[in-house]
Amino acid sequence: MDLLQKDVPILAKIYEAKCFYDSQNNRIILYYKNHVTARTLVDFYNLPTTPPPNSSLYVIYDLQTGTFNVSTDPPTYTVSNSKVYVTSPINAEYDMDKVIIYRISWYETDTDIDSNHIPTQPNTTDIDLNHILTQLNTFDTFMREQQANTNHILTRLDTFDTFVHEQQANTNYILTQLNTFDNFIREQQANTNYILTQLNTFDNFIREQQANTNHILTQLNTFVRKQQADTITATHTFDPTQPGPAFQLGPNARNQLIRYLNADKVDGFDASQTPTPNTIPVADNSGTLLPAWIPSMFNSVVVIYPSANTIYRETAPCLIMVVSPELLGLELSPNGITWYGSFMQKYYYPYYYDYYYYYGYNEGVITFYVPKNWYWRFSYVRGGYWLKFVFNY
Repeated sequence: MDLLQKDVPILAKIYEAKCFYDSQNNRIILYYKNHVTARTLVDFYNLPTTPPPNSSLYVIYDLQTGTFNVSTDPPTYTVSNSKVYVTSPINAEYDMDKVIIYRISWYETDTDIDSNHIPTQPNTTDIDLNHILTQLNTFDTFMREQQANTNHILTRLDTFDTFVHEQQANTNYILTQLNTFDNFIREQQANTNYILTQLNTFDNFIREQQANTNHILTQLNTFVRKQQADTITATHTFDPTQPGPAFQLGPNARNQLIRYLNADKVDGFDASQTPTPNTIPVADNSGTLLPAWIPSMFNSVVVIYPSANTIYRETAPCLIMVVSPELLGLELSPNGITWYGSFMQKYYYPYYYDYYYYYGYNEGVITFYVPKNWYWRFSYVRGGYWLKFVFNY
């Protein structure tokens, strides 16, 4: 019978099924009808072994994969939220409309399923009765074969009993020999125990010697050996009891370069006659430094266009030159608050020559120095060309 029919509401029954056991071919035949598509489908499964007589077969059929799980043990399952949870004989979870769980009883027929769901089949009851008779005949033949096998086994057992008696005599002889061998083993065990005792005594002696050796090695590692090369990992302080060299070099060690000691450097820098970055300059054969060692006096020379009554601050010392016949109110300040000077320059020419207006426009050169971070300003300039020399300091 279809086990799920008692667990599923009638509106949820998408499939109705019927299973048969085909004894001639030793296989399961499954007929199932889809109420949605009105199609009746057939599938079968070849059993690996013949089921025991008078037993039921339980079939779990996965409609999605078309796979069978057949067992003689009833499956354990629960139905919840449109799901079927099988815990025995397998662990699996199915959608309710994707699985058929069926029991094929050896004698029982299922009259609850309409035979119209199984196409091209005769009366369901006749099929089940014929099936049962066929199985009974098969079982009778099986029992006759088993009886013949039993008689054969009894004959073999009589022969085996005679063999066992013979083996018993051999066994008694073997037991006698084993007792003799057991006595020998016991004697050897006593000797072995004595040897083990001696070995334990020797092992303790070795352990003591090992401890002494480790102690000696530890002590040796605390000293610097005079005639063996060692790696000194600790930081040592050389402090003679009286002022003098911390250590002295023998003849073979004198005038030798010790790598990475930087003994030929000053504060980690090398010396060179050729100008090189991060190098201490050395005079050449003439006793002077090459010109490239001395930086240029000026860092830059630029043309500027300052405006009157505007305060300027110089971040580097500079020399400012202006070409103009008239410059008024030039002042310098170290902080932009306190001002010094109010210098001026002005050329005068006879008016009737108009020289002032036409020929003296660019006459007169004024040059002034501004220290680093100082301020400067002026109140008026006539015409003029400005040039600033920034010192390289």
